[in-house]
Amino acid sequence: MRIKAFITHKDQEQFSDCQDRFRVNKDTKSIALADGMSQSIFQKIWAQLLVDTYTTIEQWEPTIDSVRELAPQWQERVKAIIPNLMPAAQRRSKNSLAKGMSAGSTFVGVRFNENKWEGWVLGDSCLIVIDKNNKIEKIETSQEGQFDSHPDYFDSNPIKEGKGQPKPINGTLLQGEKLLLVSDPFSDILYDRQCTEIIKDIVSELLTVKNHENFEAVVAKWRKQGMHNDDSTLVVVEYDETDDFHIDYEDSIDVFIEMEKQQESFSEPSSVPNGGNSDNENTSEPLDVIENDNEECKTLKDYLSEVADSFIDSLPTEIKKKKKKVLKAKFKDKLSKALDCYYKIEEK
Repeated sequence: MRIKAFITHKDQEQFSDCQDRFRVNKDTKSIALADGMSQSIFQKIWAQLLVDTYTTIEQWEPTIDSVRELAPQWQERVKAIIPNLMPAAQRRSKNSLAKGMSAGSTFVGVRFNENKWEGWVLGDSCLIVIDKNNKIEKIETSQEGQFDSHPDYFDSNPIKEGKGQPKPINGTLLQGEKLLLVSDPFSDILYDRQCTEIIKDIVSELLTVKNHENFEAVVAKWRKQGMHNDDSTLVVVEYDETDDFHIDYEDSIDVFIEMEKQQESFSEPSSVPNGGNSDNENTSEPLDVIENDNEECKTLKDYLSEVADSFIDSLPTEIKKKKKKVLKAKFKDKLSKALDCYYKIEEK
């Protein structure tokens, strides 16, 4: 099998914000992709746990019951990072867990035995079979009809059922055919256009992607043509008459996140007075929690977001090109601190 795997974040965000996760494991000949849901908490941890479990434990199947058994691991991982968050985020996170709030994630995974494959799918993370003519032969999903904003998902709370039933899938990958594992932006656009005359060109453009720069260019182009702005993941599998996994290219979100941290540290060094949090700490997780906070908090967040956007837009073009991601990250840190102060005022 020849494999290429790519991932990127929403426009105007960073890899530290990305809620998609994927993993390719040569040893178990398995691939998995999960998309954490925005309207949940600590969804990146849940998505990572799902793909790691599927690709590590060869006999593990993501049924409702087996996924429920992963809940304690998710809770332990969440509790381990809470002390690293800012004080207000710590309080909100603990309160959210106490209230039973949880993470949600869609999922698709496959394992190979020679050129035969079997797997599972839940929600709008899909497996797509491409024929020899680069046309869509089949789209494997747990859902019927058009995708919407409420996909099926696994829930990290063991007393919740999530939504939908995971669907077992299987097939045989023949010479010249490909499998695509994709998160929802690609699922949507390929589903919508699968019966059009241009689908062969669309698929061919995806298959010609060779590296991360190519992938970013295609995603940017397709977003301008109507693909919704969301975290985007693509894994391409092609049968090469061998049983081994040959990885032609594979993105690493961990490497990308570390590069972002180094860039921020190099571009805008700052001191950390009184033992406070450094600017390099990942503050995106508190913002995930903020999405579920009260209306006053949302109003403050929206206001600060408008101010930040206006400020960034007023900067010279060259500065925006070089610093926009850094400025966005810095704004998130300032936002978290502002909300911390807001909660302290409210408590008084």
